[in-house]
Amino acid sequence: MYRKKLLRKGYKEREIEIVTRKEYPEIETKVRRLKKQDYPLTPVSSSFISEIGYETTGRIITIMMLAGKGYEYSNVPFKIWEGFYYAHSKGTYYNYYIKGKYDSRRII
Repeated sequence: MYRKKLLRKGYKEREIEIVTRKEYPEIETKVRRLKKQDYPLTPVSSSFISEIGYETTGRIITIMMLAGKGYEYSNVPFKIWEGFYYAHSKGTYYNYYIKGKYDSRRII
């Protein structure tokens, strides 16, 4: 925890306390958990990926790129899918956690 001076135009100077998650690990962001079920291809907001989907029986993630390519990655744990679904940057998450780590095949 550290203190920071806050200055706003027209207001008195005041100090506020900044708390980080490292200092208080019990503070978590409340994110709704996904149900372990199939998710059809769903459009996403990304500059790299257009749609994502998940199939629980084969643990398959389907990813459609904006460039028109599509890939299926098999044996992907549901937890990875959930992280991908909620990731702020889908492309970064894809490159770091999925690409090259699971069996894949090009579908388009």
